[in-house]
Amino acid sequence: MKNMDCANMIKRLQADDKAAFDWLYNQFSRKIYLNALKLTKNSAVAEDIVQEVFIVLWEKRSTIDPRRPLLNWIFVISYHKAIDYLKAVLKTTLLSESSLPDIHHPVKAETIRRERQLTLLEHAVGRLSPQQRRVVDLCKLQGRTYEYAARQLSISKHTVKEHLSAAMKNIRSFVDESECYD
Repeated sequence: MKNMDCANMIKRLQADDKAAFDWLYNQFSRKIYLNALKLTKNSAVAEDIVQEVFIVLWEKRSTIDPRRPLLNWIFVISYHKAIDYLKAVLKTTLLSESSLPDIHHPVKAETIRRERQLTLLEHAVGRLSPQQRRVVDLCKLQGRTYEYAARQLSISKHTVKEHLSAAMKNIRSFVDESECYD
């Protein structure tokens, strides 16, 4: 799909063209589903996330910049929805396990550890520069190649590699510092 086709469809979407919405759905829904499935490991939840993402797309259609890659924006929305789902699952698990006698119970300890890791990762990524966040999103969360990320961000593959290297170093540093305070 060409960026011009997508930009044209976004402009039509902004004019409340339902056919443009259908076209965008057909272009991107499978990619969003697979990404959400990879994160949540639950096909029903992944399907729900796709629906929620496209509801947001319709609701925010007037604010979308047709010159920016729509897929990146949609992936960020789906990522946040998947993280929200995982947090809710962890909280529910913690609540249901609250009747366990102590925190050293293996299931409870693992749940707490996973929630902490997820929160740490979210905070670490939030501290990155906007460009580093985009590179991490494309290369680590979406599993894209450096070449793909370079094209999407209009930078060189070497710059993508540098941003990713710096981002991973910053994330590791943040996690290491956070573990020192436990």
